[in-house]
Amino acid sequence: MAHLTGNEAWLLAIAVALALLAAPPVIAAVRGAEPIGLVIVLTVLGATWFLALIAAFALPRASRPARPPAPRAGYPPAPPPRR
Repeated sequence: MAHLTGNEAWLLAIAVALALLAAPPVIAAVRGAEPIGLVIVLTVLGATWFLALIAAFALPRASRPARPPAPRAGYPPAPPPRR
């Protein structure tokens, strides 16, 4: 295994730190967490990064509109609602 020079080690450390800093908002966005702003604020504060990571997993997902039930066999589909 090759050893890192001083500059390479610093670049690697900075890249890892940025990846860890970006992890909670990315996780919250992928999960579709509703108050993603809270996760971002906790991440930016720095000292609460671990709380932001917990919040990214614990916050509820955004509600999705419910699909109408599939029509039963033998019945014609219902007309679309009028606006």
